[in-house]
Amino acid sequence: MDPASTTLWLDLVKSGIPTLAAIQIIAKTYGLPEAAVGYAGFKDDIAITSQRIAIENFPKSADSLQSHPRFFLKNAEWGAGLLKRGELAANRFTILVRTEAAPDKKFRKDELEHLELDGFYNFYGEQRFGAPRFINQALGGLILRGEYEKALKTFLTGPSPWEAEKLSETRSQARAVYP
Repeated sequence: MDPASTTLWLDLVKSGIPTLAAIQIIAKTYGLPEAAVGYAGFKDDIAITSQRIAIENFPKSADSLQSHPRFFLKNAEWGAGLLKRGELAANRFTILVRTEAAPDKKFRKDELEHLELDGFYNFYGEQRFGAPRFINQALGGLILRGEYEKALKTFLTGPSPWEAEKLSETRSQARAVYP
């Protein structure tokens, strides 16, 4: 452990708990403000996920990493700086698909080649529609009222105090030129 380091970098492995809830529990467990726990983005609640987090001013007297029924921390190393929302370089997914019967081999080969070349859209979960902006209720109301153009404009350009700064700046630029 580097005595000059003040930030503990860890992997947060979780399932069945939102990222923010896990961050709140971690901060409370170690007597730190939530802002001391840095993370680059939100991970799905239902899936088993792992993401790097950084905890500023982590108490060096903490002799072990606490676990929780829905998550655990591993791969701890001391360093500097704090991870911020929006600083995510990339995601990597392992997807397990279960079917009642095995699809034929030609179908699997063709589909896997297609996925390898083109990838696929991920529309899963609230993070694809509203979080970290938390504007789902506004978008839902516009859609229910049939105000589709306004819903689209809000989705693409609507500001939110919870969004990463870089995304907020991009939306501001989009508002200036919309449509």
